[in-house]
Amino acid sequence: MDKASLEKLKNVDIKTVDRNLLADISAIKIDDGSSQAERMKSLLSQIKNPYCFKVGKWVVGVDFINTANTLEDKIKYIVA
Repeated sequence: MDKASLEKLKNVDIKTVDRNLLADISAIKIDDGSSQAERMKSLLSQIKNPYCFKVGKWVVGVDFINTANTLEDKIKYIVA
């Protein structure tokens, strides 16, 4: 996923987004036996937008503080 695509996903407004188009993170399945890179690709392909998704009936917006860590670093930490 390129930087421009990520920026567009990051700017989705959780107040106006169509919740029917969002992935429900509770339905995501990750193969624990796969490599970290494969788990990250699987997560991104299933969730579609790592900044905005559902958990059950709740719409969740994710924002990161301004650090040297990238979204890729954060996802690697989550799927590690």
